[in-house]
Amino acid sequence: MEIQYFGGSSFRIKTKKAILVTDPFKKIVADIVIISRCGEEKINPFLVKGTTSRSSPFILPGPGEYEISGVSILGRKWKESLVYIIQAEDMRIAFLGDFQGKLKEDQLEEINGVDILLVSSKATEAVNQIEPRIVIPATENPQEFLKEFGVEDLKPLPSLVVNYQNLPEERQVVVLSVRD
Repeated sequence: MEIQYFGGSSFRIKTKKAILVTDPFKKIVADIVIISRCGEEKINPFLVKGTTSRSSPFILPGPGEYEISGVSILGRKWKESLVYIIQAEDMRIAFLGDFQGKLKEDQLEEINGVDILLVSSKATEAVNQIEPRIVIPATENPQEFLKEFGVEDLKPLPSLVVNYQNLPEERQVVVLSVRD
């Protein structure tokens, strides 16, 4: 699996069977589009083209359970945020969009066992509750987020390539550089 960051809360997750994009605001190719903030002027799912010339991506209409191209997606509404748990290639990825604050007990149970967390830079409370193996902040200026977790001078990566076998045992913060 490969994860790239495009700025804002936009990530591209490429699995062996599908390409997902979150909160797109520029032209990109994908099979599945996930939107965490409805009505956000900058986010435009119609900029996304399908992976083949005749296909359109599947745009998740909101909360619910989905099975698309070998990827399981669970969407929930927490406070004012749409949150998604993605299951692919034996890994669980949580995309919290702009969720901030502390998780309730039922939310924590639902998200338990997440391997990779894609999170707003203001969601440090949630990161500590969830305890994922990899945390990727959605921020172009990660210094404050890194400081919160005692990490300094972390060099941004162009992308993260990960599989279940090479997941770290202890939590690791990964900063991704913004892709054009």
